[in-house]
Amino acid sequence: AFRGFGVPQATIMQETLYDELAGKLGIDRLDFRLKNCLRDGCETVTGQRLESGVGIGECLEQLQPHWARALAEAEVFNATHAASKRGVGVASCWYGCGNTSLPNPSTIKVGISQTGDV
Repeated sequence: AFRGFGVPQATIMQETLYDELAGKLGIDRLDFRLKNCLRDGCETVTGQRLESGVGIGECLEQLQPHWARALAEAEVFNATHAASKRGVGVASCWYGCGNTSLPNPSTIKVGISQTGDV
């Protein structure tokens, strides 16, 4: 049941918007996610404090050398192949499932500071 009901569609749009925001800010897409990912001690928009076990930042940090290599390989490929192109993608998502007894509002507020924090 958790493979559907709207989450994949919303996640694709969220990740696409992250990429667009990173581009508008002149920030690498992976760096944008690292700058804005949840970490231990963060509070969610519903007020849940994530005390421990939030590992997305560490996961994305481990990805950095592979990300740089993949981007460089795609750039070389794209410079030498006219018929087809390669892209490199990244996605990161936090999704709370189950009955957490927390409110599940239908609104979202997003702001971007001058330094690029969301």
